[in-house]
Amino acid sequence: MDLLLIGLVVVMVGVGLTYAYSIYRKGCCEKTEAVASVSQPKGASLQDYPYRLKVDVQGMSCENCLTKTVNELSKLENVIVKPEKQFSMISVYSKQPLDQRSVIKAVRQAGYMVNAIEGV
Repeated sequence: MDLLLIGLVVVMVGVGLTYAYSIYRKGCCEKTEAVASVSQPKGASLQDYPYRLKVDVQGMSCENCLTKTVNELSKLENVIVKPEKQFSMISVYSKQPLDQRSVIKAVRQAGYMVNAIEGV
């Protein structure tokens, strides 16, 4: 019985070390394409998008996390998505008022949660 318990502990430690090494090599999440400073339709200008939502996203910890979230938000129709200097903040600009539920759904699709949304 003691030998079985020791074997189980060794296997668990091995799995934990393998996982920790993979995080060390890849970062906290899978690699994605590089994030653009602003994601927008061709020829679009922020001046054409008068509505803005500032989205505070919980759980993003690296550039890959930010890229996944920006990419999901960019799938919304007629928006420009711009990461802010504060890492967890993303601005979503639109031509017409955006439904906050669709923004929350896009952030959840990326694998994160919304702390707050502020209309600016």
